[in-house]
Amino acid sequence: MGKGGGGQSAPANQTVKTENAISAYAQPYVENMLGKAEALTAQPYQTYPGQRTAEFTGLQNQAFGGAGDLGVAQQVGQGTALSGAAGLGGLDVARQATTGGFQNQVGGYMNPYLQYSLAPQLAEANRNYDISGLNQQAKATQAGAFGGSREAIMAAENERNRNMGLQSIVGQGYNNAFTNAQQQYNQNLQNRLAGFGAAGQAAGQLGQLGQTQFGQQTGAIGLQNQLGTQQQQQQQNIMNQQYQDFLAQRQDPYNKLSYMQSMLAGLPMQSSVQNVYSNPSMLSQVAGLGTAAAGAYGLSRMGGAKGGLPKDFEKKRPAGLAELAIHKMA
Repeated sequence: MGKGGGGQSAPANQTVKTENAISAYAQPYVENMLGKAEALTAQPYQTYPGQRTAEFTGLQNQAFGGAGDLGVAQQVGQGTALSGAAGLGGLDVARQATTGGFQNQVGGYMNPYLQYSLAPQLAEANRNYDISGLNQQAKATQAGAFGGSREAIMAAENERNRNMGLQSIVGQGYNNAFTNAQQQYNQNLQNRLAGFGAAGQAAGQLGQLGQTQFGQQTGAIGLQNQLGTQQQQQQQNIMNQQYQDFLAQRQDPYNKLSYMQSMLAGLPMQSSVQNVYSNPSMLSQVAGLGTAAAGAYGLSRMGGAKGGLPKDFEKKRPAGLAELAIHKMA
């Protein structure tokens, strides 16, 4: 290479870089959408401020209280006690009837005025026998047999009849009194049995009334709970709808963002830009620097310009590729 001639540079290396960018017409829309998405994701978690579960209603609380107080009806207890008393009474009547109860109690059923009721009969019988005896004595006197054996026999017979008559009156009186007492005793047993039977029937009726009352109370409690449950369900439905509305409102911005994104489907969103860069080799760079240095040196030799290379240029050792090229051309 001559000192004054220009060198021919080596072919430069080229780099092709392709950049994909958003189409200019869609870029504002996309940037707006991305800004909204960033704002949504930056929001804190939003909790539901309302109540999610309905409370028990007043009817339900009444049903719970009624169920807690529910127990055996009072009539059932009364009927049980009455039935037990009636059963024991019936057993006692049966025991008395089969174990000689009347004989032990006959005195209490006999007429306490029996002697007073027999006294007039006995007195009348004695008077009649006295009259009969006097008649017999009068007949004996008329017959001239008064004081005789015949009259004595008739008097003894009259006295015997008197005693038998009086005993018959007393025996019949006591027999009637005993029969009446036994009838009264039996009637008393029948009355007691009837009373115990009535008590047993009353006990059964009380038991049925108690069961009826229990069923009515249970039905009322069940109805209260049923209606209260319907009220609670209605309140729960309202709360559920409010919660669904809350979820829909919270999701609405995201749905709109998804809708915005769906508007980009099928549209050309990218544009390609190719940039070509030339990368000269090191040899061409050195040659270029050498050419520039040679031109400067030639100008200084011809005196066409002041200054030029330093006087001691040739005396210095080259410090780099550019200075080496210039040094060799000097």
